[in-house]
Amino acid sequence: MKRAFTSRELLSLAWGLTLMFAVLPNALPHGLAASGPAWIFLLWTGLAVAGFAWAAVRPLREACILLIVFFLGNVLQGCVVASSFWQQWFRSPDTVPALRLLSMPLLKVGLALIMIAVLLWLRYRPWELFLARGELNAPVEPVRGFQIPLRWALLSVVVTIFCALILVLISHPRPSPAALAGALPLLPVVLLTAAMNAFAEEVMFRGALLAPLDRAVGPRHAVLLTAVLFGIFHYHGIPSGCLGVVLTTLLGWFWGKCMVETKGLLLPWLMHFVLDALIFWFIAAELTQGLKW
Repeated sequence: MKRAFTSRELLSLAWGLTLMFAVLPNALPHGLAASGPAWIFLLWTGLAVAGFAWAAVRPLREACILLIVFFLGNVLQGCVVASSFWQQWFRSPDTVPALRLLSMPLLKVGLALIMIAVLLWLRYRPWELFLARGELNAPVEPVRGFQIPLRWALLSVVVTIFCALILVLISHPRPSPAALAGALPLLPVVLLTAAMNAFAEEVMFRGALLAPLDRAVGPRHAVLLTAVLFGIFHYHGIPSGCLGVVLTTLLGWFWGKCMVETKGLLLPWLMHFVLDALIFWFIAAELTQGLKW
């Protein structure tokens, strides 16, 4: 009979699996389909380790299933984006800016819906996946004894404004005011794209993963795990690089904490939506000037 894992061993394995599934697909973000046996080897290495977790560590099984779905979904996304079909329809010089914008979150939304379906199949309730409005005015819980005498409704507004200012300062290249004004006709598309992207990422990186990780390692570590996953996946995102990883990890922790304490998706989605709307407005401004994204 196999020895049961201690809570410390379980936590260590949860961190190892999360980091592995974060780094492997992110290490090969471009030309994935052309990398041949290299990425196949990485894929099966990941699945082998996941299989160990499935067989030996019962509390992590559901989290492991979601990490496998997340990993395979991102590998498949890389292959689809690199395909000639996708490049011709959504990345060619003839593609209109509106269609190019809308194409950016499409695959993410599909993966988010698959992850929700998998958890519903595993008999999770929608409210366990934070698919609810939540209590927007819930109090902010202390962090290691540091009490913040605020409600989430107010703190979310303050932090979002601060993050928007930081985003404007670190964005490079930063579109000119004239370019931003020229992109205003695309504003409805920008808002729709931002809403889709924010929903997909809140489900993929938080709502769907927080549920099984919470059961396995508790809410504090579940929030930290999803925050690190979110940060690593933004190495090639906006903001990018090491600074982007640090900033999005902090944001991922903040939004995850908000989701857990308000018990809903709405407030984190709203904060995410505001920042994404700013990012996609910048992208729209570049696209209207004929620059490639």
